[in-house]
Amino acid sequence: MNGVSQTWGSDIEISAAGGLAEVDGVPRSQQRILRRLLTTRGAYIFHPDYGAGLGAWVGAQADVRKLKATIKEQLFLEESVSRTPVPVVDITQDFRTLRVQITYVESETNRQTALSFSVDE
Repeated sequence: MNGVSQTWGSDIEISAAGGLAEVDGVPRSQQRILRRLLTTRGAYIFHPDYGAGLGAWVGAQADVRKLKATIKEQLFLEESVSRTPVPVVDITQDFRTLRVQITYVESETNRQTALSFSVDE
């Protein structure tokens, strides 16, 4: 299944032909995961439970177990994330940055996939 290409924090991308650029497979999966994890819960009025709001965890002494549980809960809501094996989430943080490393099996391709990103103040 294709989706519109949009990297978090950027505009929708345009294809070489001048239309909307599309993504599928692993890039689509990772794009959707980032949007879900970085969106503040309650930001979508018709989907109040959507989002993990990771930005709110930056600058706070996070309970890493709770944060990992929140991330996994949100990952399992994405159809592209296989439930088995369970995704592995690693987190490191300092006062200004939260670094997240996720390893999961992408359900469409059945391939193990890694996604790393940082959230800053």
